[in-house]
Amino acid sequence: MPNSQFPIPNAQFPIPNSQLPIPNSPMPYISQILIYPIKSLDGIAVTRAKFLKSGALEHDRQFAMVDEQGKFVNGKRNPKVHLLRTSFNLEAQTVSLKVHQTEQTVVFHLEQERTKLEAWLSNYFGKKVQLQENLVQGFPDDTNANGPTVISSATIAATADWFPDISSTQMRQRLRANVEITDVPPFWEDRLFGETGDLVEFQIGSIR
Repeated sequence: MPNSQFPIPNAQFPIPNSQLPIPNSPMPYISQILIYPIKSLDGIAVTRAKFLKSGALEHDRQFAMVDEQGKFVNGKRNPKVHLLRTSFNLEAQTVSLKVHQTEQTVVFHLEQERTKLEAWLSNYFGKKVQLQENLVQGFPDDTNANGPTVISSATIAATADWFPDISSTQMRQRLRANVEITDVPPFWEDRLFGETGDLVEFQIGSIR
């Protein structure tokens, strides 16, 4: 899907024919598109996203933090990931980092100051960290299905309810899905996936 883009609309999000809603029921729509430039860190909300030839979204998981063993530095392996707040300026190619409940914010250029950024991350995590880059498909969790991930706002809220100390915003940060759908019940997005090898066709705008 080269050069394809889909916007954040008040456009309708079609449902597989076998799962059509009843008349006069709300129509699902995209409420948010999130890109995560550095895998495992915070995302940035965008109004428009571009598909790469690989099917991945441009800038999504473009970078990944890896340790000396070549393993990803993520929240599953290192809880300090959850205390690191980040914001991005994609046009300026910069990342701002701040440790939770501290006042200091540091800013690095992702290309020109990558060595300094790696040194800061290494000091924070207490071990050597490198920032790898993949411009073709990024670093998805599933390399066989590397397209954007989809979740509903209701699923995020329902999942957060399972954990009294975690808000919906915090759960969104942990799940890190790309496309958020609104006006649907919890776990509605499960109907977009079939059995292994059984594809479910759906369309967002002109993207199928």
